[in-house]
Amino acid sequence: MPPTDLLPFAPRGAESDRAPDAPSSSDGPTRPGLVSRPPRPVRPGVVALTVVGLLTAAAGALWPEVAPVLRSLGIAHPTDLVRGLGSLVLLGGAAALSVEAVHSGGRRRIGLGLVAAGAGVLAAGTLAVQTSHPSAAAIITTTGPTTLQAVGIAAMVAGVIALPSNLDWSWIAIIDVGLATTAALSALWLAPVRGGSGPEGGLLDVARREPTAIVLVALMVVGVALVVRVVQDRRPGDLTLAAAVLILPSALYTAVVGQNLALTAPSLRSAVMWWLVGPPILVLAGWQMSRARRAAPGDARPRSEAAGGASREDVGAEMTDDELRARRAEWVFVIAMLLTLASVATQRLFLDTLDPVLLLLGLVAVIASAGRLALLQREQTDLQQQLGSIAEELRVRARTDELTGLGNRLALVEEVDRVLLSGARDVHAFYIDIDDFKTVNDALGHEVGDQLLVRTAEHLTAAFGPRTFRLGGDEFVALAVDATCADAAERARRAVADATEPVDIGGVAVTARLSIGVSHATVDVDGTPSDSPEELVRMADLALNRAKELGRCRVASYDTWLQERVDRRLMVQRGLYRAVELDEFEVSYRPEVDLSTGEVLGAEAVLRWETPDHHLLHPAEYLGIASDSGLVPAISRSGLRRATAPWTSADPPTVPLSINLTRPELLHGGLLDDLEEIAGSIPRSALRLQIPEAAFMDPAAQPTIDNLSRVGYRICVRDFGTASSSVRRLNGLPDPAIRIDRSFVSGLAQRRSDRAVLSTIVEVGAALGVQITADGVTQPGQVVILRELGVTRGQGWLFGRPVPWPDFLRRTDGGSPSALGWRPPTAPMTTGVVT
Repeated sequence: MPPTDLLPFAPRGAESDRAPDAPSSSDGPTRPGLVSRPPRPVRPGVVALTVVGLLTAAAGALWPEVAPVLRSLGIAHPTDLVRGLGSLVLLGGAAALSVEAVHSGGRRRIGLGLVAAGAGVLAAGTLAVQTSHPSAAAIITTTGPTTLQAVGIAAMVAGVIALPSNLDWSWIAIIDVGLATTAALSALWLAPVRGGSGPEGGLLDVARREPTAIVLVALMVVGVALVVRVVQDRRPGDLTLAAAVLILPSALYTAVVGQNLALTAPSLRSAVMWWLVGPPILVLAGWQMSRARRAAPGDARPRSEAAGGASREDVGAEMTDDELRARRAEWVFVIAMLLTLASVATQRLFLDTLDPVLLLLGLVAVIASAGRLALLQREQTDLQQQLGSIAEELRVRARTDELTGLGNRLALVEEVDRVLLSGARDVHAFYIDIDDFKTVNDALGHEVGDQLLVRTAEHLTAAFGPRTFRLGGDEFVALAVDATCADAAERARRAVADATEPVDIGGVAVTARLSIGVSHATVDVDGTPSDSPEELVRMADLALNRAKELGRCRVASYDTWLQERVDRRLMVQRGLYRAVELDEFEVSYRPEVDLSTGEVLGAEAVLRWETPDHHLLHPAEYLGIASDSGLVPAISRSGLRRATAPWTSADPPTVPLSINLTRPELLHGGLLDDLEEIAGSIPRSALRLQIPEAAFMDPAAQPTIDNLSRVGYRICVRDFGTASSSVRRLNGLPDPAIRIDRSFVSGLAQRRSDRAVLSTIVEVGAALGVQITADGVTQPGQVVILRELGVTRGQGWLFGRPVPWPDFLRRTDGGSPSALGWRPPTAPMTTGVVT
């Protein structure tokens, strides 16, 4: 079977040697498959090769006229000069290649060594011709090439064959070699022709008279194939080396032609020219290799070459990518065709009748060219089909989730857009999330998690149909077309209910409970959708967030207030960044009083921030957003500095300070260090930290609370009664305190149940030695009831709203009750508990 490469000379592993990020040309976009590079400067090797070629070609062409001139100058045997000069230069080339062989490795060392040895043997054999019977052409004996010359040529050709290459020989490559061989045979067949009166004898006549000509012809044909091979995959100097190895047997062949067919001026000129051209080109090849090796950093041998495999130079300057290689193949094809047809045309000019052998060679070249074009056309068609299949496969893969086989986000957007433009009246989007999926992953491993995702995908496809997509992680989106809002909601509820049943995964029962957000888009009569695909999915996502807020494992539908809340959250988030940068937070203080005497017992610091729309927010309202943005530590430090400023001054107040802490502050991890740094100079007896009861009972906040207690900070549990009971944990706190939530205080006059709860709290607190403060006191009657229940401390608007520190000092006037504008009732304080 022939090779099926898409390009005439497709290299194995060519991509691995290419620079991954070649710089792009400044002239425009880089074409695929090409390594962009700046214009190449003129190479010294090209200049030297041109100069040598011109000089030697001129010497060969003018040799019959130059030889008599040299004899007149006293040189008895000018041909000895040609033979000796070429041989000495050839020895120099052998020495240069020997040096490169030492610095190479693997097959390249063997190849260059053989070429160097063959060049040395050829030079020695040619010098020895002078001592035997030189012919008039000077470089062979009267009996033809010597054994040393034949061995030298064979060794050089074998050396080029041994050079490493990583080419695949496709049918097109084989045809190119055949065309090149045809061109060589045509030129060789034409060589014995004498310009003028007819042939001196054909190639067969030459071979009959001198059998070594057949060997030379075979070696030159092999050399042509080597040129084709090297042109497609070369290193610096390789092409020059192959050209020299092709030229040297050509010199011997033309000498044989002239020796056996009554020496003519064309034969003599050709023999001299090729013998003077070949050795300098061999020296030039060694110089090019040496120059490339010295320019390469470190060891010039590629790793693949050192291991004996195929090798390449850095392809940044020596382009070796597939497209340029194919271009070189086209040049080989064109040149071979032109040479073959030119040989046929030249034979026709010199002879009265067309030589049948040349005619046959020309016919073979034409047929091979037609076959080559047909192969290229077929491969181009196959390539187009393959590219079409690859493009379709890539299109599908780009829109398919690899794990579940569902469509991905791109497929979802395209499908929503298609549905909205297809004339559907109603489109519902279901945004689905697996509750606590992270827990499954962490506890059972990602493999079980992936299997659970696959099972969930199957369940959702059965529930919502083929329009089900996975966006990533544990998030899915499904679409329902032309369904009523009631039907869509019922379908979502049924999917949630069915998902509560556990599924068996590898012998483990796993439950994938779902939360679903539903959004709805309509299409007007004129075909205009009410929402874009992105908006429809985003609205479903907001509804999903609402479902999770409501307790998970449920369905929530989108409402416009969800978007308004998100917009405000974004506005607050942006404002917080600016507030942190400019330190825009404000601290006010409100008094804590003795309900019997009205004495100011302490000051509570209240941290507030004014939003860009001029709303004052308490920390509980914005610290959740700040926590998501990573701003809690900065806000906490700012609040601590402002709140404790009066107590860290040179003249600190005598009343104790209470600072409110929130759950995000307790969780950020650096609270204790910030307190020690900012409020470390304040006596522990003058500072109390107020923590919400919900945060006090949160296991995640427990380490911070324990550390605060360990170093002696006094803690007050505020909003007491709004979360699970925490009385037992109060025993572990130094000087524990609670602040009863305002919801119990506001209903004292109306609800006996609130009185009963407060009575129980006071009784338990008294037994445990817990200091109790009532929050939210706004009416004098509430003070009376609180005193009857045994509560001695209170806070609320009845005693004054939060104000800046200077105003707080003026209002409290050192603790005088009259300064508050409130006087305690005259009713005596009872010590019992009223039920």
